[in-house]
Amino acid sequence: MGRFLFSFRGRISRAQFWGFVLLCYAVAAIIGIVINKALTRDFIETLTKDFRDPRAWTLVALGDLLLFLFVYSSLAVSAKRLHDRGKSAFIALGCRRGTEGPNQYGPDPLAREEHRASA
Repeated sequence: MGRFLFSFRGRISRAQFWGFVLLCYAVAAIIGIVINKALTRDFIETLTKDFRDPRAWTLVALGDLLLFLFVYSSLAVSAKRLHDRGKSAFIALGCRRGTEGPNQYGPDPLAREEHRASA
């Protein structure tokens, strides 16, 4: 499981990719429900009045850790999905130019910028 979530090497299938996406939504929903039930109005008011309270820093640290793990694993899983398509993950997403001219998803954003620059 660790290699699936945190390694940028290898390939994954569409089913594995969509399973990951659905799992993320389910976990986020469960965390939201637990937080909603656990945090009472008095507890929230206490934390916001005195942010030096160690409980506040613990919650912030836990939230930051969960966010980091989610973002990192999302990047790793997405990279492996791109590998399955024969693409270099970050080169394909961040460095290669998109389709020149309009395609089925809309007009070329660079064509609009070039048009504005020359106008």
